[in-house]
Amino acid sequence: MALNIWIDDLRPAPEGFVHVHTLADLRALLASSDEPIEVMSFDHDLGDGEPDGYDIIKWIVDHHLDRYPAEIRTHSANPTGAENIAEYDRFVRRRLLSGELKNFPDSGWERDVR
Repeated sequence: MALNIWIDDLRPAPEGFVHVHTLADLRALLASSDEPIEVMSFDHDLGDGEPDGYDIIKWIVDHHLDRYPAEIRTHSANPTGAENIAEYDRFVRRRLLSGELKNFPDSGWERDVR
């Protein structure tokens, strides 16, 4: 079974998603489960003093590239933050496709790269 992760400090998670509020919550979840990540949906602004969604997607690449989500979504009210997350995801997928980054699971993501 794969994980669907909702990262947001305020909005409730939709059905079928595990809700994490902060990077610390995400670290604890990934440490307690080795399930692959199917979908990860990001809010950008996660509260005062907390790493934002952009920081979290970079952390995933640095620490859990082997579990990079098959699909990244944004649901942030911050349009610039949401676009930064989406652009970083496109950048990562292009680098994975070109072979510059390694250890990506075979999840069929390459069909969606443009």
